[in-house]
Amino acid sequence: MELWVYAEQRRGKLVSASLELLGLARGIADKARWALSSVLLGHNVEVLCKELIAHGADRVYLVEHPLLELYQCEPYSRILAKLASEAKPEAILFPHTAVGSDLAPRVAAKLRTG
Repeated sequence: MELWVYAEQRRGKLVSASLELLGLARGIADKARWALSSVLLGHNVEVLCKELIAHGADRVYLVEHPLLELYQCEPYSRILAKLASEAKPEAILFPHTAVGSDLAPRVAAKLRTG
């Protein structure tokens, strides 16, 4: 079983709310005895995986493509929903940011969850 945290990045740097959420999620995952994974989308952001591991993630799902350099709701939600439908995490947590608030309901709708 696995808990996911969406790792928001801007211009190749992780948003602080994502790192804070990852720390909180670590406690939840430990209590539930679940693995904690982070999902990172972008371009040239592979270097951020080590930072996510250092902040508590057991694993990082990384999707890189030049078209993912800047947030776009449709490709980001489509990719995240596809990953989730394949890996079937128990839950996906999103940071309380404008992007997180936009992305979370789109992913939930694509997965038919709420």
